[in-house]
Amino acid sequence: MEGILLGIVVGLQLKFDWFGDKRRRITKTLFLPMLLFFYVLRTGSPVPALVGALFFGWIGDLFMMFPRGHRWRMVGPVAFGIGHIFYLALFIQFGKLADIPPIGWAVLILYVIWIRSGYVLMGKELKDKDMFHWVLVYVGLIGSMSLFAYAIAFTQGTVLPFIGAMIFILSDTMVLYRDYGRAFAKNKFWVIATYMIAQILIVFGFLQV
Repeated sequence: MEGILLGIVVGLQLKFDWFGDKRRRITKTLFLPMLLFFYVLRTGSPVPALVGALFFGWIGDLFMMFPRGHRWRMVGPVAFGIGHIFYLALFIQFGKLADIPPIGWAVLILYVIWIRSGYVLMGKELKDKDMFHWVLVYVGLIGSMSLFAYAIAFTQGTVLPFIGAMIFILSDTMVLYRDYGRAFAKNKFWVIATYMIAQILIVFGFLQV
């Protein structure tokens, strides 16, 4: 039953975002509580760090709905940052870098491509807006988070948290590109779609651990 409810919320969210329906605010508010509800019911022992990550992600979702320039909107990025710290703690708990085989470190090529592409596309604009140092902090945080998620594939035998973390990077990068690069068609849809996929994959991954 909980899976059906989660599927309905996700489906409605995608529909509302695609058509620019204002009801997307309602389903966005429901998404992470429903995912958390799904996780708690499906696992015998919820991992506190994962619960914390989903909770602060929800807080971030709520405050990011304030209009741009509103003083409370800045709570959103802070909450998302705290959520990423919880994810980092979670992945460190279950993933050991020492378990990554030498050939596995070739994955770092993906990070080089990501950082290089982001700098080429948005570097000047970020420097002009005095956001460059904050973005570097973010890159270090989410990059470390995803690397430990990669280690989980070798330590725990599930690749879903890593795939989710990499899609998380894609989603957040699209947000930055919208704000400091060039807006593109259906940006809100693709951001929320990748965001939801990332969160769901991470949760599903830990249902396998």
